[in-house]
Amino acid sequence: MKWIILTIVLYVTLHTWIMQTHRKEEAPNLPYEESRERGGHALREAGWQPFPNAFAMEPSARRPAGSLDPVAVEAVAFDDPSVAEWSPLIPDLSQGEEARRIEGFASISGDRPYAARIVWEKPDPFRAPQMLFFRRDNTVLIVPRAPARGRDRSVDETWILIPPEFLEPGTHEILLVTASQLNRWTFTVE
Repeated sequence: MKWIILTIVLYVTLHTWIMQTHRKEEAPNLPYEESRERGGHALREAGWQPFPNAFAMEPSARRPAGSLDPVAVEAVAFDDPSVAEWSPLIPDLSQGEEARRIEGFASISGDRPYAARIVWEKPDPFRAPQMLFFRRDNTVLIVPRAPARGRDRSVDETWILIPPEFLEPGTHEILLVTASQLNRWTFTVE
């Protein structure tokens, strides 16, 4: 019996010493909190509704009809009064990317998805971002995020496709989050 107790005491002592001397000093892994942040849960609670992009549609319906034109983008600071209510809730998921050029349509018919192409100013290292799409009324908020895992693909452009079922006739506004600002542009659905 005494050897069993001595073995347990030695094991606990050795284990405690190893844990105290060789433990890594890094932030704990919190998968639940990380998944809530990566999914934009705070934006959902503020009234933004997530919706899918149009990549699940048939390829023939996704293809933009016509050529894309450069989009006039307005730079909006995160502390601008028009967005200050909810902009602190935007998760910081960027890689430092900035939009070098955005091309899209000024107006579309109601039966086609809205298409735009973002050409990125890439930091180093850069992976093609995944996009979180949120909608509130006629405003679409797009939050790019670095992939959690996967291949290290360095592409310099991303397509945005908004399905036609989310586009009512009228003027729509798109807000694209980048590392330093919100990029705002509008388009019309006929």
